[in-house]
Amino acid sequence: MKNIKTAYRIFLLLSICLLAACNKAEMPQAGQERTGEVVISFVPRQHDSGQAAAGQKGITRSQLSGAEVDYRNVAAVYLYVFDATNTCVLVKDLGWNGDLSKEYVLGQLSGEGQYTFLAVGVDDRSGSVYQFPDAIKVGTKLADCQAKLDEAQRTFMPNADLYVGVTTTQIQAANYNRVEVELKRKVAGVIVYLQNIPCQPEGVFVKRLEVNLHTNQHTALPLIRNEANPYGSGVLNDSRLLFSYAFEESERTEGSDIFDRLKPRTDDIKVIENTLFFGAFMLPLEASATGTPTLSITLIGDDAVNHTEKVLKTYEVRYKQAGGAPTTAYPIKENCLYSIGKKVTGSSTDGDKPMDLSGNIIEIIVQDYDEDYKGDVEFPPVSQPAYIRTDFNPEKYIFNCISATEVIHIDPSYPVHPWKLTIPEGVDWIHIVDRNATDGTVKYLHSISGTEKMDVELLINDHVVYRPTVSTTEVTDPDAINTIKNDIRTANLQLHTSTLGLGNTMPIRQYNAITCAGYQDKPFGLSRLDYGCYFDRQTGKAVRPEGCKIQWGFFKTDIQYIFLNGSWEYETYVADGEYNFKDVDRERDGYIGSLIEKTIKEGIETDHNGNNNAAEKIWFVPAYQEQWNIQFTTQKLKDKFPAIDIPELTNLETGWYWTSSGCYGPSGTPRDSYAVPAYGSRAEYEVLHKVDRKTTLNVRQARRFITP
Repeated sequence: MKNIKTAYRIFLLLSICLLAACNKAEMPQAGQERTGEVVISFVPRQHDSGQAAAGQKGITRSQLSGAEVDYRNVAAVYLYVFDATNTCVLVKDLGWNGDLSKEYVLGQLSGEGQYTFLAVGVDDRSGSVYQFPDAIKVGTKLADCQAKLDEAQRTFMPNADLYVGVTTTQIQAANYNRVEVELKRKVAGVIVYLQNIPCQPEGVFVKRLEVNLHTNQHTALPLIRNEANPYGSGVLNDSRLLFSYAFEESERTEGSDIFDRLKPRTDDIKVIENTLFFGAFMLPLEASATGTPTLSITLIGDDAVNHTEKVLKTYEVRYKQAGGAPTTAYPIKENCLYSIGKKVTGSSTDGDKPMDLSGNIIEIIVQDYDEDYKGDVEFPPVSQPAYIRTDFNPEKYIFNCISATEVIHIDPSYPVHPWKLTIPEGVDWIHIVDRNATDGTVKYLHSISGTEKMDVELLINDHVVYRPTVSTTEVTDPDAINTIKNDIRTANLQLHTSTLGLGNTMPIRQYNAITCAGYQDKPFGLSRLDYGCYFDRQTGKAVRPEGCKIQWGFFKTDIQYIFLNGSWEYETYVADGEYNFKDVDRERDGYIGSLIEKTIKEGIETDHNGNNNAAEKIWFVPAYQEQWNIQFTTQKLKDKFPAIDIPELTNLETGWYWTSSGCYGPSGTPRDSYAVPAYGSRAEYEVLHKVDRKTTLNVRQARRFITP
């Protein structure tokens, strides 16, 4: 926790001994000042010369407004000294202990001349978060000095305060040298204090509130201010979200329009009842070049129709600068506090004025920590709960119907509290994988707990449920297009942080296979993607990369010899792809690298006990007649709904697709296999279309249902 009142100026008196190590400075003895020495002492700012002359203790600017500086929040101060070539020649840990009466001797320089002194003050988090003291070493150029985020510490970024001061002066061997450095906060602060939060706009329950930036945060900031670009560089992925709060039904009374039973989130800060209070530090951020609001507050609920989450209401946070017009696009500057709602003191609610969300106009107050801030509030005021971080965008990305494993990341809370990740009751298609590191055995869990950062492996089952829209003769579902498009299941993983309640939820969504009527009363589910294709993990759009088409394979073997019985049974091998894949001789020369070897995959519908209910099922390439059933399904949909875009609906491509049926012929004839189009009028295509097995074509996998 930091003291938001820490708008202070410290005068540093520096004395330097040319050392390469980050050793601690010594404390001088009274009356032992020597010429050539440079001494550092931490002295509070004198308000005016009359006060200083009267011998009164100096006060900081923030003390003038009733907010004393608590120097104990500064855990360490590191001093970096640069010579006339702006090269670092000394790194010192000043041994800071919060006592302003202490002075530290640094010794003498190797020569006279101009030196630049850079001081960096860190708290209990920012040292590791921004890699101090090792961020600057002897030999580093002054222009290259920066605070750079260690992304492994990104969880603690909102709690990391950072101070920087720099001055350049002449050091003279004949004098006792004093050097003054003013420390200022290098990060920005954001506070959000809300009341009268709607609980059911549009008749849908608000499950979560989010405060988001217009873009991702930066990962690095020059310590020497660059006026041309004072907002840093680097992009921290998935960092638009500043704050999130997940509501529970119990936090409102029946019939209320607002959350009127909100749980207190901290004992450290006194807040008005039924309010939310958040705070975070962040690196400076430029305004949007396109006018996108810098900060927005969103209320999120479930979309029952599309089985997704949706934004129920958005508040764009505007800033009205003195003498100017209101704007929603403004920069986040260093050493400034951005407050949505007013909080005067942490120990009382006197003078508090939370921002009211019952209206639509939300304004932010911007205060320079040194010039304007008059508050007295511990900062950040609220502990950060544990958080689920993913490598995909859960609001856009939908898993394919073929089973997959996925690793999600649990970032711990600050301060550290126990957390628990839980799969909702009744969800039997997602499992937490507990893999024994010693013997490799696997157990499937419904929940997992911890306190520190953890990577959690998930198993997501196949989703192959019979959902017919087209029979062997016609379209049977009048809403077939929406049935196929929206056939998605959703489960919200829940992460609870001890003492903080529900930290956040994360949706996992998965497409169902597309039902095809099949041949000889053997329906099957069709994958949503061709082999080698994938859904983009940020946009959710289907991607067809170069090289996704493959050869049929088995180039050295006549078709009848790749099956275990060594004969060609036309009526079977052109009708049942699953039979073909199960009957193939995997020991036969040419199997490795063939279409069958690449696309065969075990069906997986595992329960929490580890039983695979789809163990007898496999993913296969449809046989010749089955591939024509795919073509029949898409063509009937197109005939019934002419405006529909078949490629967009099914991710199928125009042209020929391999089947799992080889073409039988006498020894020595071309070893071809059959190909069938995915959609289009059957009359447009050659029915018995044979293709050389070295040709590359698209492939789409399928699987039989457990029922029917």
